[in-house]
Amino acid sequence: MSTDPESRKGFGPYLEGVGPNFRDGDAIRTIRYGEIEDIRRALELHGKDVAAVLLEPVQGEAGIVVPPIGYFPQVRELCTRHDVLLICDEIQTVRGFQLIMTALNL
Repeated sequence: MSTDPESRKGFGPYLEGVGPNFRDGDAIRTIRYGEIEDIRRALELHGKDVAAVLLEPVQGEAGIVVPPIGYFPQVRELCTRHDVLLICDEIQTVRGFQLIMTALNL
């Protein structure tokens, strides 16, 4: 699912429609981490065909990267609105996962 070319090398071929990219008219767009408008647009266009959104609450590949405050509750709301499963892949820290789940009231 990574957007890093080094992390994707040697793992293809990839399934169309699975991963961090989506079609927006004639353009292929990448869903950027922490950019709620990217997820909003992707779900507006393709929500009826989306099974799940998979995100890492804390990214650790290039240091510790956390999303802006309020990002995960907004993602949760969008997923609920579009009847899409939200999967939080929290490998970096159990504590980070606990904090996210508390923030989402789960």
